[in-house]
Amino acid sequence: MRSKRRDILIDPLSIVQIVGDALVASVGVGHGKFIPLLIVDAGHRPEIVELIRIHEFLPSGDVECVWGQLKQRPGSVFLILSFIRPVVTQTLIEFDVRKYGGIVDKIIRAHGLYLQAGKLGDRLMNTPGAPRILMEIPQTDFDRTWESIWIKVLIQQFQEKGQRKDPKALALRLIEEWRRPDDLRMHEKLDTDTVLSDN
Repeated sequence: MRSKRRDILIDPLSIVQIVGDALVASVGVGHGKFIPLLIVDAGHRPEIVELIRIHEFLPSGDVECVWGQLKQRPGSVFLILSFIRPVVTQTLIEFDVRKYGGIVDKIIRAHGLYLQAGKLGDRLMNTPGAPRILMEIPQTDFDRTWESIWIKVLIQQFQEKGQRKDPKALALRLIEEWRRPDDLRMHEKLDTDTVLSDN
C-alpha cells in the first residue's frame, strides 16, 4: 500500500541519533538479503530501550513507519516509528543524507532494518548479544522521492570536491555501484550472521 503525504506532529525530544550501523544477513531472514542494522543513542529514551528488550520475549508488536523531512533540518531525512504495542511511543531516527545516504537506500531497498539501542562507540562486533528488533519498512511514495533527494546531495558533494564535468552522471554511477551488492544472498547452508560492514 502506498502512503499519502501528510503532516505529522513531532516532538523534537523524540529524535534519536545513529551511533553505529552495519549490514547483516541471516539464513531464514529476509530471504538471506543483507539488512541494515542501526544502533541508536536512546539514553534519553528509556522506553525505547525497554521496548527493544521485551521484543526478545514477546511476539512482534505493531509499528507504523513513515519517512519524512523537517524544514528545520533540510539536510536530513527521518524515519518516524510509531509503536502501538507492546509499548505506545514514537521515535524519529535522523539520517544526515551526506553521511547516511547509503544506509537509507539500503533500508528502502531491503524493506526492513534491525534496531538496537546503544551508546557512542558501540558497534555490532562489540555488542553481538545486544537485544535488537527486526522491523519491516513498507514501500511508500517516499521511495521515489528519495531517489531525487540522494542524487541532488551527491551532485552537491561532487561539485564541492571540484568535479564540474557531469556530476549527475557520477552520482548515478555511484548509486549503481552501491546497489550492486543488493542482489547478494547468504548461501542456504550457512546458519550464522554475516557482517558485510560495521561502521
